[in-house]
Amino acid sequence: MDLKRSVFFIFLVGFSLFFASSLQAQLAEELYQNHCLRCHGVEGNGKGPAHTNLRPWPRNFQKGSFKFRSTPIGTLPTVADLERVISKGILRSSMPPFENLLTEEEIRVLALYTLNLAKRSEKKEGKPVPLSRHQNRESDVKNGEVAYHKLGCVQCHGYHGQGLGPAAGNTRDEDGWWMQPTDLTDSMAYGGGSETQQIYKHLKTGLGSSSMPHYGETVADQTLWQLARYLKTLQVSSDQREPVSREKWNQVLPEEVRGEYLTRSMACGLCHTNYRRDGSYREQYYLAGGVRFYIPGYGTIYMRNLTSDKETGIGNWTKQQIIDSIKQGQAPDRQLDALGMPWPFFYHLNDSDVSAIAAYLQTLEPIKNKVPDRKMDPIWSRLYHRVKQLLGLEYGHLEYWAGNAGKDEVNEKDY
Repeated sequence: MDLKRSVFFIFLVGFSLFFASSLQAQLAEELYQNHCLRCHGVEGNGKGPAHTNLRPWPRNFQKGSFKFRSTPIGTLPTVADLERVISKGILRSSMPPFENLLTEEEIRVLALYTLNLAKRSEKKEGKPVPLSRHQNRESDVKNGEVAYHKLGCVQCHGYHGQGLGPAAGNTRDEDGWWMQPTDLTDSMAYGGGSETQQIYKHLKTGLGSSSMPHYGETVADQTLWQLARYLKTLQVSSDQREPVSREKWNQVLPEEVRGEYLTRSMACGLCHTNYRRDGSYREQYYLAGGVRFYIPGYGTIYMRNLTSDKETGIGNWTKQQIIDSIKQGQAPDRQLDALGMPWPFFYHLNDSDVSAIAAYLQTLEPIKNKVPDRKMDPIWSRLYHRVKQLLGLEYGHLEYWAGNAGKDEVNEKDY
């Protein structure tokens, strides 16, 4: 009898573990499909439907190359490393934070799923690099400044750390796209964290898939700590930071090159590029508009053609008119809907950034695609939905349609 009970107990435990594992695998796949697939692709190769609109391209998990890790260069990150990136996101990129959208358990499940995709690469699993402790000394900052020059940081980040070094125009990621060197005076620009210990860690482990070298095997720990302390002193609070002028940027690289980087990193193409019914974007119609979405109780909004076509795009707009439409929502023909064009979020773009974006848009090849004007719901419909929302019976949402709402004389089957 005891043997039968033991066998039954073992079977029950095994079945429970198998059932729990199956549920977790199903949850992981659902989470990935809902939140990651659109950019990173079904197999995690970075070729999701939205990838062509983004710079840098979404991470290719199958290469096993991750930027922010606690592990040695050339190895896979830990689950904790991935949890941090998923939770906090990566500022100044198209990778959003999920800490207020997903639970800690869901984030962990996604991190494990991502790591399993990365294990298809030839890279081995890594263990966190041992981090030494450092006794702060008064001479650290001065010695760190010496190391900053000696190690060549000036070449990319510039003498004042603003990312304006003589080689800043030549920095590329592993896919060959230009990447803006980090503005070391901006604490928000440190993707892996801006505290001294976090800076030291990434100096030691390196930043994968970037042109930033790693120094863990070539530079003494004491020097890395001193450099980290110096970089910390470069950081200036946002209300005291002076934005880099357009003239300074133009000395480093053409304005439109940086404009493309900003336009793609801000993911403008996700709304202004129409897509097929399978969710993939039509690359040949990049920024040509035609995306249509409906807001119940408000109306139907059509995304504008941003190419230089003079008849259906913005080819007749001046550079200043493009700037005004981005920062103030004031287009030459009308005031733009904040729901369709979230210009209040772009109001705080500095002059050099918005000028670069405008310069890039003016270089786009003209694409003829006449997009309809917005269509507002009748007043009774707007009142009806507003009352339902106030009573908590309905929540605001968007309804998207695939295809191109513009007139472009292209076969509808292509959509």
